[in-house]
Amino acid sequence: MSSNQSLGNTPPTICPLCGNSIKYIPAGVSKNSGKPYPEFWACSERECKFTWKPQNPVVSNANIDDSRQKTISLLEEMVELLRNIDAKMSKTEEL
Repeated sequence: MSSNQSLGNTPPTICPLCGNSIKYIPAGVSKNSGKPYPEFWACSERECKFTWKPQNPVVSNANIDDSRQKTISLLEEMVELLRNIDAKMSKTEEL
């Protein structure tokens, strides 16, 4: 079962399907697709698959901006590493 809007606007504290606790998942950016997703609540038991989303979910620009900034930082680090490798290879070729 996925999202269940019949529970109203308040997220459940206990999963209505299996009785386990519910955990909050903040809005963010998918590591796989790179696309933003809204906040939601999910059963703590992975096999259960129960999720609950508010009627007007929030997609946080802060999370998107943070992820974008981390990506930029990683790319800058990679460029610097490649420059260092290139410089070392040039020195090796001179020998």
